[in-house]
Amino acid sequence: MIHKMNAGIATRLGEVADILEAQQANPYRVQAYRRAAMTVRNCDRPMDEVVREEGVEGLQNLPGIGESLSRTIHQLVTSGDCGRALLHISDLAGVNEVKARLALSEPALDAPRRRRRLSCADACDDDRLNSRLGERFDYAYVRQPAHAAAAQSQFDLAGAKHMKRVIHRPGLYTGDFDDAAEAICRLRRIEEALKRSNAHEPRRSAISYRNWWARGLDALLAAARRYAPPLHWLWVVVVALGFFIYARLAAATVRLTVAGERPWPDVPSPCVLAMWHGCANSWLVVVARRKPRSPMAIMIARDPRGDCLALFCRLLGLRVVRGESGESGWEALAELAREMARGVCAVITADGGGPARVPKVGAVALASATGAPLMPVGADCSPAIYERHKWDRVRTPLPFGRVTIALGQLRDCPTLTDLAPIEEARRRLQDALNEVAETAQRAVGMRDMTKRDL
Repeated sequence: MIHKMNAGIATRLGEVADILEAQQANPYRVQAYRRAAMTVRNCDRPMDEVVREEGVEGLQNLPGIGESLSRTIHQLVTSGDCGRALLHISDLAGVNEVKARLALSEPALDAPRRRRRLSCADACDDDRLNSRLGERFDYAYVRQPAHAAAAQSQFDLAGAKHMKRVIHRPGLYTGDFDDAAEAICRLRRIEEALKRSNAHEPRRSAISYRNWWARGLDALLAAARRYAPPLHWLWVVVVALGFFIYARLAAATVRLTVAGERPWPDVPSPCVLAMWHGCANSWLVVVARRKPRSPMAIMIARDPRGDCLALFCRLLGLRVVRGESGESGWEALAELAREMARGVCAVITADGGGPARVPKVGAVALASATGAPLMPVGADCSPAIYERHKWDRVRTPLPFGRVTIALGQLRDCPTLTDLAPIEEARRRLQDALNEVAETAQRAVGMRDMTKRDL
């Protein structure tokens, strides 16, 4: 039988381990807290009884609990607050002390007092801690300057004094932090669900989908970025400027049409725009011709060729977030979630990295985590530079040609908790993207489609 006291203390220790892990602390220290949580949970005696009869020494006799952890558990047993017992050993380096103590304090603390105390804490300075704890607290009231909060105790007064040393930044205590923190928590749960199910993102074979010339160019650019950075970045600037000039020329001369019922650039803010990688070049020319009023952030790979595209997109007025499949992709999604909390539209090529027209989970995960609608986008052009050798069969508009963009219906993504709804959402996205891409392709050469000239 697990004692209620032991279960509560084990939960606190597990939360500390999660915070340390999010802070990229020493993995041995993280493991120490997890072992201590297991020891406390499985102990046949309540911790308050051990402390009452044997004191701190009795706690140190338990397996896996040393001097520092015994003081932490003693603090939890006696006061329900382990903040100082943890922070004085520098476990949470870089985390605001007041916020950390609030995160680990007694859950029975009434909500108004918790909100008053939280308003005294510099909670927004560490996004990694915020992403872990954003779901536990109601941050809706953290909107006023900390000096306005009433100091109800020495704890509140210490927090207020701490805030006098903080340089106030615009928007620090706004609802943007709430939305971003909650979205990052949901993204982490989706990532963990994929890991638990051993599901892997679809990946293309570089040997099968890229010819020897493209692979050789990638190797050359990677070597230049590593061993000759000045030459690499000079090449990046020259190529990005060339792309920008060509896009402006094409945008000024092409005939732009919109297929479907929704006009461009009627894009809600925030939302997630998803498209196939092969539509990206046509879409960028559309953006150069008529950009939405809402700011947009696009995810671009971190490879050397992505450096050129990133600079090119910045010249077009887009915000850039670097990331690709794997760990960096989830980091980029978290950054996009922060941007969307400020009203920015996120742009993702659903099949980025290949294989072509097989969507990855990024777009649906971001839409589900942020609660923003997902809009499928298709774009095509004629005549075009058709690069058959590339895995995505991309088509680049020629000047004085025609470019068509098709906007699909807004879609709400459900909460994704395990593999089944994730795969279902990905399949629906694939069908929607194929539909709008085919609509744009047909509209390029057929005038009986429902379309409007801009």
